[in-house]
Amino acid sequence: MCAYYLSKRGFKVTIFESSERLGGALWLIPRYRLPERVLSLGIENLIRIGRIDVKSKIKIGEGKWNLDRLLNEGFEAIFLAKGTPSPRKLTFGYDEVAGQNLSGVMYGHTFLYEVSHGNIPPNYFQGKRVLVIGGGNVAFDVARTSRRLGGEVTVICLECEDKSSPDGIPADLDEIRGAWQEGIRVIYSRGVRRIYGEGERFKGIDCPRCTRVYNDKGFNPEFDLSDSIYVKGDVLIITVGQGPDRGFLYKEGLLDENGKLQVNPLTLQSLKRPNVFVGGDVKKVGFMADAMRDGLIAGESIARYLAGEDLRAGRKRELSAQEPPIKRVYQMEPEVLWIPPEKRMHFQIYERGFSLEEAIEEASRCLYCGPCISCKACVSIGIQDMLPYIQVNQEKCSGCGVCVSACFYRATVVNKVDSKMISMVDNIKCKACGMCVEACPSNARMLIGDTTEMKVKEVYSSLRNSLNQ
Repeated sequence: MCAYYLSKRGFKVTIFESSERLGGALWLIPRYRLPERVLSLGIENLIRIGRIDVKSKIKIGEGKWNLDRLLNEGFEAIFLAKGTPSPRKLTFGYDEVAGQNLSGVMYGHTFLYEVSHGNIPPNYFQGKRVLVIGGGNVAFDVARTSRRLGGEVTVICLECEDKSSPDGIPADLDEIRGAWQEGIRVIYSRGVRRIYGEGERFKGIDCPRCTRVYNDKGFNPEFDLSDSIYVKGDVLIITVGQGPDRGFLYKEGLLDENGKLQVNPLTLQSLKRPNVFVGGDVKKVGFMADAMRDGLIAGESIARYLAGEDLRAGRKRELSAQEPPIKRVYQMEPEVLWIPPEKRMHFQIYERGFSLEEAIEEASRCLYCGPCISCKACVSIGIQDMLPYIQVNQEKCSGCGVCVSACFYRATVVNKVDSKMISMVDNIKCKACGMCVEACPSNARMLIGDTTEMKVKEVYSSLRNSLNQ
């Protein structure tokens, strides 16, 4: 997104990609959630429209490729989004659990990479007991992928089943429900103290009960060693997180004396190297949308940096507290129907999707993001001087209901007041678009505070004056 944003601003942008295809960690998302064609087309369109130059199979930080070389070759600013390629080792207390080099032991990040590249054939785990360590969404991606490859899958996690607890499992409810439907067993509140093998082959794990995951110091699991179970398995997939390439960050001088990555949170500019900007998972592991947002923020910062402008000016928004919206006035999103579990043991999308009527219904929810009064973005950037609103003249209103059919946001209703039908406005839903004002046959509705017409006249006047000069 950073490259696309900068290309739209007129900059010549080059992407250096370590693999043969763009997309990074998005390729680790299972195909039953993000189809390959959707991802490929999205990336290809951004590159094509932005006319972005892509150099593949160049890993910055290896061989002669480093940040200084890029700067010496004429690049004036760098956006670093290397992600988190290093899987986290399994530990118990302060010690690394032995046996992680046994045959049959792998890491979730690596496993999903191999699956996405087609290196693991169908039914690869047929007849095998697969143990997945971890309680996050990625662990469940690994577990559900292993199930589709024929495995008998068990998830073992430190966290408890109660998501309302501070020690509750972090995975989304939909992931947990989907896994349960697909026959995946989950063992809660267990750690891994020891990995057992026979010869060089993995055979099982020793799992003491976890009594507490977090304390006042943060993540600091505690265990009851007298309560331990042995879980047999043929394959162990460790999915307890991943981290950045710290060796690269240290070598490039991006870490402070405490070994922390120092980045301005508003501009994403490195505090150690001003021509380097950092975003995505390398800064903080998050969702795809978070990484895309970082790309846009960094793009704006780089554009200002190259123009010699203030990187911070006008970017810090003053937010004011608002009363929470009344939940009953909002429509809940429709339930997403899933294909029955016995028919979805494949890598195709398993959600049924919308019918044409449902798609139209959902599209009509556009701008149902919340009350305008909680946003005021149009006021803050000067499009409006104030939030406009609809005023109804009850003396003129005939209660015909034309305004109801004209409203895209279901903000207009007709109610009986005394013995007369009168149209009314729900100001929480209303976006003051003015469609009902134009549709009203009795001119009973007015848009108060709208300055659009005046601003259009000002623009035309300015254009005429510039032509006459």
